[in-house]
Amino acid sequence: MNALQRLWNRLEEAAVAFLLAAMTLVTFSYVVFNNLYGVFYALGDTLPFGGDAMFAIGDGILYVAQEMTWSVALTKAMFGWLIFVGLAWGVRIGAHIGVDLLVRL
Repeated sequence: MNALQRLWNRLEEAAVAFLLAAMTLVTFSYVVFNNLYGVFYALGDTLPFGGDAMFAIGDGILYVAQEMTWSVALTKAMFGWLIFVGLAWGVRIGAHIGVDLLVRL
């Protein structure tokens, strides 16, 4: 029974780590794609050669950024899962949320 409990704790820890990492990765990629196409458009305007290629790359990145509307919904759902899984894991190990200054006083 003790081995099963350790396995369950490890699975909860892994789920919390996975959800946090996945949320960070999805949000980071959305922000990068959403801000990167402007760089290629600016390069296309300033470079005397290869402007059309820069515009094409910018158009491709803009398309990817516009197609990532699912990322906000996925991040919100993963945050909800993170709250519930993290809360269950925190209660199980006896963790608490507190400000250290108030706890010390």
